[in-house]
Amino acid sequence: MTYRNGHEVEDLGSSNGTEKKSPEFGLTTSGEFGPILSVVLGDAISGEMFWDHWEQGKDTPLAVFRYAVPRQKSHYTLVGLDGKPHLPAYHGQIAVDPKDGTIRRITLVSEPDPAASFESAILVEYGPVVIGNAPYICPIRGVAVSRFPESTTTLSPAHELAWSKPAEIKIPPQTFLNDISFTDYHVFRAEMRVLP
Repeated sequence: MTYRNGHEVEDLGSSNGTEKKSPEFGLTTSGEFGPILSVVLGDAISGEMFWDHWEQGKDTPLAVFRYAVPRQKSHYTLVGLDGKPHLPAYHGQIAVDPKDGTIRRITLVSEPDPAASFESAILVEYGPVVIGNAPYICPIRGVAVSRFPESTTTLSPAHELAWSKPAEIKIPPQTFLNDISFTDYHVFRAEMRVLP
């Protein structure tokens, strides 16, 4: 994954020429490298934000704030089982290093939304990373959870199993979990010399 011109870009070079496709059903996230911060901070300012507590981080005390965003002011997008985007209400925490104001952790928990048909929660931890001999604050871990309620779907006879009428099957409640470590940060750069 790389971050170019304000967007996350998947590295297709490791796919051996085959195009990677997103799973049809499951859990995928994006935005850990910046967009999620913009959405949450922008929404939290127009929602409710208040002081909560102090806690000890890995290397420094952290100031923890809570926030809540109503559905009408939400810009957090979930794509439901219907394939349509939904903007649910959500709440969470923002942990800040009081020495320099850097965000060290952000959490986001969506409120139940019948239209989206599922719930989600995200945690992103940020920390110091050295890239090209310079320190940066980057994502170091991300955890995402989605819970889907029991549902039903109709399979037509065109599927691999042969029967004469469409069949309705029940899909039990499902929970999906992504636990991601962001590693191997390095600089992409080129050197050029112009000769007369």
